[in-house]
Amino acid sequence: LDLTQSPAGVQLMGRVDSRQITQVARAANGDTVVAGSNPGRLLALRSGAGGTGTFESEVRDAGSAARWGSIRWRAAGAAAVSTRTGNTSRPDDTWSEWSAPYTVADGSPIVSPSARYLQWRAVLSAGAGPAPELTSVTVAYLPRNLRPAVASITVLPPGAVFQRPFTSSDAEIAGFDAAGGNADAEGQAPDAAAQAVGRRMYRKGLQTFQWRADDPNGDRLTYAVAYRREGESAWRPLRAGLLDPIFVWDTTSVADGRYSVRVIASDAPTNSPGDALDGARDSDGFDIDNSAPVITVLPASGDGRTVRLTVRDAQSGVQRVEYALGGESWQVVYPADGLSDSRDETFTITLPSAADRARLVVRATDVLQNVSTRGDVR
Repeated sequence: LDLTQSPAGVQLMGRVDSRQITQVARAANGDTVVAGSNPGRLLALRSGAGGTGTFESEVRDAGSAARWGSIRWRAAGAAAVSTRTGNTSRPDDTWSEWSAPYTVADGSPIVSPSARYLQWRAVLSAGAGPAPELTSVTVAYLPRNLRPAVASITVLPPGAVFQRPFTSSDAEIAGFDAAGGNADAEGQAPDAAAQAVGRRMYRKGLQTFQWRADDPNGDRLTYAVAYRREGESAWRPLRAGLLDPIFVWDTTSVADGRYSVRVIASDAPTNSPGDALDGARDSDGFDIDNSAPVITVLPASGDGRTVRLTVRDAQSGVQRVEYALGGESWQVVYPADGLSDSRDETFTITLPSAADRARLVVRATDVLQNVSTRGDVR
């Protein structure tokens, strides 16, 4: 490779495929001799001007299969510019042939087929005037749109929510009732700071979902969320047009049961309707249970000091049962089998006297923190 200074700056005079240039020497006739290795080469750069010269660009990578637009160039003198394309990083037999020279330097549509890689070639021809010179070549292209992907969905514990960032009000919950997201007046996606969440809080009946989505083209994404109850086949829409990867669902609007959600990511904000793509992922199943356990007192027997009762929860299971006598402290009572591990448990409470039945209050809590109480068990 021989570089020489000119009024226009550094100019490329020639190119070799050797990895190393081992020697540069000036011949007696004024030619410049260049020796290269790996592979070995010996070239001579003539001191006189040639009639024609050919330059091939580096292979240009669009990152994915692309539609090629126009090619523009600036040159002094005669310059014939052609292109070829392919899907391998080095030109081989699978590449297209060199196109015919383009004729409009201010913008000629590229006729080479769509592909990931492009190379252009310029053939400069000397005329009667100054030597030809090529100063710039510009190629326009549109990469093929690739489908976004939802990489993961996190189902938070029931009732776990986050305060909306940059606010002092506990009432503002991130992702809750967020149709349209947090877009600004120009409709732009929120910045990284706006997508952060504040401190964690508890709000009964709310279910929070967070997800991570990526787009190979770096496009802006919007999200839609749908839900399906276990045993059903159809997905029902919950919310569309979300900009933040978080959504809070008020589960009191549906019946208790086991559900899953689907998050759909779309790159429509930065693509035309015909080119927009979406990707989806389904969450693991989770329980919705907004109904309190049912406490049933069994008929009294014996001296009346023993109270037997059953606690049943239709969805999530019984977690804890407590009792109190006339405003005293709550005391935990354990089920008959010693372990609260089912939706239907039996409990036995022994009172100091039969008269205390009138003061007895029983409180039952299920796994999803629904609470019921029962008093006056006479």
